[in-house]
Amino acid sequence: MDEQSLSWPYWLTRAILANGQEAWMDAVWSVGGSPPYGGVSYEEGAAVYALLEAYQGPGMAPSSAYDAVAAHLGGAPDSVLALEIFRLHDAIASRDVAHATREEIDAGKALAQDLQDPRAALYFELLDGDLALRDERITEARDRFLACANQLNAMAVEDPVYVTRLVDVMVNVATLSVRDGDFDVAKTMATALQLLGQADRLGELREVLLG
Repeated sequence: MDEQSLSWPYWLTRAILANGQEAWMDAVWSVGGSPPYGGVSYEEGAAVYALLEAYQGPGMAPSSAYDAVAAHLGGAPDSVLALEIFRLHDAIASRDVAHATREEIDAGKALAQDLQDPRAALYFELLDGDLALRDERITEARDRFLACANQLNAMAVEDPVYVTRLVDVMVNVATLSVRDGDFDVAKTMATALQLLGQADRLGELREVLLG
């Protein structure tokens, strides 16, 4: 893959899903280099870079930062959709506790479907699992996270940047499987975490599941 041929919408949804510093810096570099990746103009790249800088502070980035990016997009569908996905992510992530509402998840899924971006789609599936967990729908939450873990694992084979998120989800699957009485799935997740050197993330469940 020629990384410099991919413009900022790709790097932005990758960073949202991966949820790690490496992916975030890749997104910043995609517009901070000279020239910006993917044939993006210097002006558009500078506006996205300023948005990403504003995002890192407390609270949401200001609307003016989003408007400055939008002014350079000329209605380009993929860029507009990626910008709105990031705006929605920003709103969720800026809360004291980063929980999404049903309406936000549904809106995000619709945007991801229009963009046809598997990274964005998977991010909102994870939020749906989190919502099921908050509502104490344990089996549904476990099943959603398990499906997400399988997709993340396939992505991580191609791009290790997703391993951090994968580990988080696998811990959720193991914990919820124990709560749901499904020790076979819990042990499978624990074994996979052990292979990744992350079994300690299970806490006291490590001994229960791995012996």
